[in-house]
This record gives sequence, structure tokens and C-alpha cells, in this order.
Amino acid sequence: MPLCDWKEVEAIAEAIMDVSVEPFDVETIANARDLLTICRGCCPVPVDVAKGYWSTLCLVWDKFELEVFGDRVEVCHLEQPQLQVWYEQHIPGQDFSLRFFAELPKVSGGTGIA
Repeated sequence: MPLCDWKEVEAIAEAIMDVSVEPFDVETIANARDLLTICRGCCPVPVDVAKGYWSTLCLVWDKFELEVFGDRVEVCHLEQPQLQVWYEQHIPGQDFSLRFFAELPKVSGGTGIA
């Protein structure tokens, strides 16, 4: 079932972080909240929000995924024929880089590759 709006995305993200058997560290939670705040303002609603393999939070769009850790956000372009992955180093409360903003999914559609 598709997610309706950012309020639902945020509620699911908070629930994932609250009920995880393996607790999320405070930095991961803070980075997830930082990411949700910026995405709410410029990105379409993701198709999925889920717990990662570790105690991380994943936001998934068509052919694009972000996984939030305590010290970084993993950026994955899932386009074929080649997968592109890089890490945006992030300390909670600090700004994200211009490259990171450039590659986020846009409300108008698609992502850029800086």
C-alpha cells in the first residue's frame, strides 16, 4: 500500500526506531529526523520506509534509496546497468552538502547525479 504523505512517513519512521529489537543509537535517530525534515520540503513521498539490516532507517523511491546511519547517509542510485553508491558524512544538526541536495528525488520527478 503506497504511503500517503510525509506525516505518515514520519510516523512509520518513529515507530521503526521505537520498537526495534536492536535499539537505534541517538545519532542515527537524530540523522533520520534531519533527513526527514529536509526531504519533507523538497522530495516526493517515498514508496517505502523500512528498517535496514543494521539499526538504520531506509527511505526508498523508484531507483533511489537512502539509508541513515549515525555518522552518514548511504546514497544508492539503483539504475541499471550500474549501481552507484556513495556516502554523505553527516553529524546531527549540521547541513547536508550541495551534492546531497542535488541528488535527492525532486517533487518534479527523478534525481540528479551531481
